[in-house]
Amino acid sequence: MKKLVAVFGPSDSPSFSGGNSPSFSRRGQGVVFPIEHDHPPASPTMRPSLKRRGSLLDDAEHLGALLARAGFAVVTGGYDGVMRAASKGAREAGGQAIGVTAEVYFAKGREANEYLTREVRVKSATDRLMELLDLPDAFTAIGNSTGTLAEVAMAWDYMTKGFLEPKPLLLIGASWKEFVEYVGNKKSFKPYVHFVHYCPSAEDALRALVEKFGPQPILPELELLK
Repeated sequence: MKKLVAVFGPSDSPSFSGGNSPSFSRRGQGVVFPIEHDHPPASPTMRPSLKRRGSLLDDAEHLGALLARAGFAVVTGGYDGVMRAASKGAREAGGQAIGVTAEVYFAKGREANEYLTREVRVKSATDRLMELLDLPDAFTAIGNSTGTLAEVAMAWDYMTKGFLEPKPLLLIGASWKEFVEYVGNKKSFKPYVHFVHYCPSAEDALRALVEKFGPQPILPELELLK
């Protein structure tokens, strides 16, 4: 089955402010909603540049594009910032972008970004985090914030406790280097540090994923969440 890769990263906003729909059997517990807005078509003229341009959002878009071109589907928290950029990169590279959103944020006026090909909507912020941990086959984080750190910490903690099966947890870029060095040098983290991997670049993360999962099949989008 095609592998799903989560991209964790900061939102543009300091906090999230925010019908019946068919669903089908799949990993995770959220309800899959068809997207009601138009998506940019995947075409050669809309392909993003794969050159790194320096900013966090450029790097997140670059990561999404790399993942999509390698055949991985991208999973994000579905909103703005790194989530939107990674979704944009994946979508414009001809791939799939799945967003996990929560009704509590919609109630406060928050809308899913326009690049999603599938939206998985749950009720609460806690449900959203659990879905983001359960649904993907691997985790990446690019850039950091309190929310991103919470996602990384929960993924790591749940794997150490056996609540999640071991999955790649790849922390990308210089902003994570000191964190990885810190936990690597702490005696209390030694038994668990093998769950966490530092990748200097998106290319390094992609190499680790391909080494782990192998080449990805080209599947119809509707088959992704079965």
